[in-house]
Amino acid sequence: MGRRPVGSLSTRRDFDQLRTPTARSTRGPIRVSFHPLSRSGDLSRPLVSFAITKACGTAVVRNRLRRRLQGLLERGAGPLEVGGYLIRPTPAAAEMSSAELERHLTAALAGLEGSR
Repeated sequence: MGRRPVGSLSTRRDFDQLRTPTARSTRGPIRVSFHPLSRSGDLSRPLVSFAITKACGTAVVRNRLRRRLQGLLERGAGPLEVGGYLIRPTPAAAEMSSAELERHLTAALAGLEGSR
């Protein structure tokens, strides 16, 4: 499977819409919020942002965790429909193997389906 185009949330309006998500899911150390995002422009791909707290570790650890999660999303972990996603890992996620992290991320994204 080729790389899935995943963008980044960047506008204040997008973040404001995620304050009232239409779906939420938590699996293990991964919490995901989703909002379909209403925009005037074309929204042709999922937009993802990460909220990784200092409790997860140093900046190096947090950035590594973000890159690992981004890589899993780009390789196709879980179903992603077009909209905005906020992914919030807990400190336990930083110490997980890639297989465990992928399993929890995939389950959290799949859990969004049932709550929409």
